[in-house]
Amino acid sequence: MKIGIDISQIAYRGTGVGVYTENLVRNVIAEDKKNEYVLFFSSLRRRMPNLNLKGNYKIEKAKIPPTVGDILWNKIHRLKIDRLIGRVDVFHSSDWIEPPSLGKKVTTIHDMVVYTNPGDLNRKIIETQKKKLAWVKKETEMIICVSKFTQGEVLRNLGVERERTVVIYEGVREEFEKFRSLGGRKKEEEEKRVREKYGLVGRYVLAVGTREPRKSLRRLVGAFKMLRNDFKDLELVIVGKYGWGEDVKERMDGGVKLLGYVEDSNLAGLYKGAEVFCHPSKYEGFGLPILEAMSCGGLVVCSNTSSLGEVGGKEAIYFNPESKDDIYEKIGKGVSLKGEEKRVRREKGEEWTRNFSFKKMAKETIEVYEKV
Repeated sequence: MKIGIDISQIAYRGTGVGVYTENLVRNVIAEDKKNEYVLFFSSLRRRMPNLNLKGNYKIEKAKIPPTVGDILWNKIHRLKIDRLIGRVDVFHSSDWIEPPSLGKKVTTIHDMVVYTNPGDLNRKIIETQKKKLAWVKKETEMIICVSKFTQGEVLRNLGVERERTVVIYEGVREEFEKFRSLGGRKKEEEEKRVREKYGLVGRYVLAVGTREPRKSLRRLVGAFKMLRNDFKDLELVIVGKYGWGEDVKERMDGGVKLLGYVEDSNLAGLYKGAEVFCHPSKYEGFGLPILEAMSCGGLVVCSNTSSLGEVGGKEAIYFNPESKDDIYEKIGKGVSLKGEEKRVRREKGEEWTRNFSFKKMAKETIEVYEKV
């Protein structure tokens, strides 16, 4: 069987969709010794990172900018992908474009924010996603949903049959799995290295995510200002590149440090060193940073909305992301945990993340390809 996968999203490093796509192809190709893979990459200026994959695959590139791809495949829906990558039995489409294909089609839906929270997106993204999803509803054999929450949103908003959907959870990246398996001294050394790199001397609350309205970072900053009255030595450290909308840096005050994009090699130490990892997002299809933080021994305090309860399980502390007071109270609760209680919660959270694996995700995705 010949399987095509659109990997264009990998070029957008630092996004959850990029992480998903890269780990999908890395693990699917490593696991699958039977089938042949064609990885399709479409971009005009962006370069594809070197993936160093080993297995039965080839990469086909097309110099097509996203705006042209949107018109060609989402709007007028012409030019079968087989013309660019050869005839395939299955084509797995990306988060952005939905080309027609002679083969059976599979797509992954990460969330349905275009329908449920359109105010948190710009107009262009809404238009593009709705056009794409209309073709998904019409043509796709199987829709992979990254959580039960997302599956429910897909059924409610697209009106597809449940039999055309399957839930396949994302996993913990290799970098964080390796960190999880390190001994205590090695972890302490890595935390110390990262603290020195970013000038973090004392206690800090950590947040990781693209800086855009849906992530509720402005409300987090407001809650943190209240928290500083109780914990004057505490800093708020925000990791993530700017996306769109009003930037949180325009409202920053004392005790808030904005690091921007941080390489994966430095994230594990940041997660471990935080007093609390806070994820205040109003809406997530999955919530990878929660899983990453827990796998590094982080104490997670996060929103009680969307998919986050599936990812955080019983070991996270939850708050209402619409309430600055509740965010303040729950972060304070996490920071105030002491000794054995804090250690046990961290260890249970770390153990919980062993339920999520990109290798398992790959095996279940291969089963979908074979089924269609």
